[in-house]
Amino acid sequence: MSLAMAAGLMASCTKDLEEVQTYAPENVVAPSIHALDVNEVVITADNQTETLTFSWDAADYGAPTAINYAIMAAYNGTEAPVISGINELEYAVTYEALNAVVAFDLGCPLNVASDVVFRISASISSTYPTVYSESVTLKVTPTAAEKKYDMYYVIGSFNGWAHGTVAANYDFLYNFSGDGNTYEGIIDFREVGGAIEFKFTHGAAWGDGEMSAAEGQKELEEPSAVTLVAGGGDNIFAYGANRYYHFTLDVAGLTLTKNDAFDMIGVIGDFNSWGADVEMTYNAQKRRFYADVENLSGGFKFRANGGWDKNWGVKDGKLAAGGDNIAVETAGNYRVYLYLSESGNQYYEISADMYGVEGDGNTETPVEPTPPAPEVEKGGKFIYVNNQDGWAATYLYTWNAAEGGESSGLTNTWPGKEMTVATTVNGVAYVGYEMPESTNGMSINYIFNNNDGTQTADPAAPIVLDRNYYFTIKDGVATEDVVEEVSYKLYADVTATGWENVNIWAWDADGNNYSGGNWPGVALSAEEVNGVTYYVFELPANVTGKTISVIFNNGTEQTVDLTGVVMDKDHTFTLTEKDASGKWLATIDGTEAPKPEEKVVVLGEHTWGLIGVNGDWGADVAMTLEQGWMVAKGVTFDAADSEFKVRADGGWDISYGTGKEYATVGGEAFTVTFNADNILLAEAGTYDIYFTIVDNAASMKVVVAGGNVTPEQPAAPAPLDVELGVVGDHTSWSTDSMLEWNGAIYVAKNVALEAGKGFKVRKAGVWDDTYNWGPSAATEIAVGGSLDVVCGSGAQNILVPATGTYDVYFDYAGLKVWLMTAGAEAPETSAPVTPEQPEQPEQPSTGVEIPADVQLGVVGDHTSWSSDSMMALEGGYYVAKGVALEAGKGFKVRKAGVWDDAYNFGPSAATEIAVGGSLDVVNGSGAQNILVPATGTYDVYFDNHAMKVWLMEVGKTPAN
Repeated sequence: MSLAMAAGLMASCTKDLEEVQTYAPENVVAPSIHALDVNEVVITADNQTETLTFSWDAADYGAPTAINYAIMAAYNGTEAPVISGINELEYAVTYEALNAVVAFDLGCPLNVASDVVFRISASISSTYPTVYSESVTLKVTPTAAEKKYDMYYVIGSFNGWAHGTVAANYDFLYNFSGDGNTYEGIIDFREVGGAIEFKFTHGAAWGDGEMSAAEGQKELEEPSAVTLVAGGGDNIFAYGANRYYHFTLDVAGLTLTKNDAFDMIGVIGDFNSWGADVEMTYNAQKRRFYADVENLSGGFKFRANGGWDKNWGVKDGKLAAGGDNIAVETAGNYRVYLYLSESGNQYYEISADMYGVEGDGNTETPVEPTPPAPEVEKGGKFIYVNNQDGWAATYLYTWNAAEGGESSGLTNTWPGKEMTVATTVNGVAYVGYEMPESTNGMSINYIFNNNDGTQTADPAAPIVLDRNYYFTIKDGVATEDVVEEVSYKLYADVTATGWENVNIWAWDADGNNYSGGNWPGVALSAEEVNGVTYYVFELPANVTGKTISVIFNNGTEQTVDLTGVVMDKDHTFTLTEKDASGKWLATIDGTEAPKPEEKVVVLGEHTWGLIGVNGDWGADVAMTLEQGWMVAKGVTFDAADSEFKVRADGGWDISYGTGKEYATVGGEAFTVTFNADNILLAEAGTYDIYFTIVDNAASMKVVVAGGNVTPEQPAAPAPLDVELGVVGDHTSWSTDSMLEWNGAIYVAKNVALEAGKGFKVRKAGVWDDTYNWGPSAATEIAVGGSLDVVCGSGAQNILVPATGTYDVYFDYAGLKVWLMTAGAEAPETSAPVTPEQPEQPEQPSTGVEIPADVQLGVVGDHTSWSSDSMMALEGGYYVAKGVALEAGKGFKVRKAGVWDDAYNFGPSAATEIAVGGSLDVVNGSGAQNILVPATGTYDVYFDNHAMKVWLMEVGKTPAN
């Protein structure tokens, strides 16, 4: 049901209540939810079309009225609707829709069974209270998936006036806010200046929440908004001067607003001397523009229609209209993405891995070891050809026999799709193409061609895609071959490992997983062949010809990724020895398998965390950058022989461990290895943990909390082992004025700088947060004076006071930059020092004790009150660093991820806090929001004994 229709019913039900006048809140009967048919749901990539049915007894408001029901889900103190606006007493929720709510709205850990609580809400209008059923609990295991939003179809002349059956025909506006009323997004009208007409529907059928233009709107030309009516009315054709439109649809207000319009988006920058734009393509399903840019370097921007009146850059680290140039840290070939559909969440991405990939794949899909998924859907049937006519290439053109050639989802745009999947069956070589999964069971016609004027004739009869098909082309005629498909086996000899049980994890580049989709995969049975014990796995026939990757494991240890296995025969794997990461190497059919390439990992390009602390392998303990080290302070391990790892970006593509070796405790650095097994801690205790990468060599320090908490500086000044430079507006931020070590300090001499422009110190030629210095806020430096600087992503520009030629000095130990008149005497440098720790505040007798197993976080409007900026114990304070807050918005301190009145801190009344100041706070349900005085990035400190919260500039503490 559409919200507009629901609004009409609400008005009607209110009228009924006024007539009967029998409503009494105490007499309302809440709905009663029925027991579910299952106790657990495990969601995978392969079962998202399955459904879970909810049913309930009706609510009773004591008067005849239409009741709107919603299915609500809750986890860890957060509740969200699964589906709302239901008028029946039963609803089947798809696993896909359930997964979106559980994984994204509720934040349940992926691939872990969590207890999710469901109940039914009932409402008749905003005037009367919502009532709820009792609850039922279900174990739900969500999977990684993109978040799904409620949508309105945009159906018109530009997409054939048809509700799409596959993604290629979908055009939507999305309810990003989740309010059920405001829908927005970018619509591609496919051409510029066409006679475009369109309407909206809430569902995939006419009449389902349909909205049209009100009378008189057709005479408008490019208005800022048009008025709509619910149901069938005039077509909307007030817009058509541009190709792309950013619309907002107000369902309750029946208004369509034009936010923006343009004909193209381009990428322009130093890479092309700010010349002609590289035009971007729009992917409506991913809601993003994309383009491949060769040799992207220096700075770049996005702009519309090849002009500068509408352009996007960066401001305060975020995409912003008219912002500064976007800096490229490392020159190279990149795919560039631009997301503009959601007004409050516009951003960009660049990806070297996706450069040149056909279509617009998912940037979240890892390239190592699994390449990005192609455009076709997984799980379809193959059509293979043995071409004996010598064509240079063979293309497959298909159409739906029942729909006369206009069915979407097939290869019905001439010449179709090139057939490139090679396989050999019974000694005969074929090339094939995998049809989309949505075509399974469909009756189709087909033509083979060489995209050069030669083709086979239309078939005498269509084929039904309920199996794979094989054809031979000879003298321009395609004849179906009778082929008995074979399946092949994988044999694993694990004698060298001593494993007593063996599992296999197997996948292909299309995203198919042949081992169940849940680690550690399928358990294998032993089979003796010629006196050798092998563990055997047989793949289905439809895998024949595909190239797959496998991992053998015993649930604890595993092999490296064994890639490039072509399933055209049986294969034998012999596990041989462990590599430096603690993973087993293997030979394939007697030949050494290729070793995975070691990734070059730059510390500042990732977000880092500890995983596995006290057995929690679902959530990371955040680490923050301090003087070139990622640091997590005050981390308590409850038991001896605890295990943990360091990993990047909350995933497993990049992690570091010791291969089950014990960490050295006491401040001495020790080596950790890329993707090695876990790190062990011999004794329980509370530790500060440091991690860094220098020239792709990773190391760690583990020290007892409160002990040697700052990495040692050298006893005397010494140059860093990297080249440094001064970069800024004077070089268009593309090259460096090199800094030289003079025995005590770095200096770049005779640097020509311009008043009001900016510069920084960095690793020469590279943006690397390990070597990136500037003040914590853009600040003008005095001639002959110095500025304190910080290191990392928070470093800002040093502003030049007057045009001239200068000597720039940099003291990396004392974290200062000087601007000296050229030829002037060098400044007096500091000896390397250890930064002072904030004084331990006095511990009054009042306050709230925080147990070691309770983590605190800062939550508020900056995270939509859904996730926490994690706090670490540092010098007697709990602190969350680098928190981006907005003026007038609120935040609180709480037990991370949970609303628990035992750990819920805020002032007794909503109060604005001063920057550099503190507020007294209370604990419990009476705690109110702390209001932010000015937009900016801050460090938030909390003293649980003094019951105070401080809002500090980045790098400053309550003590200084």
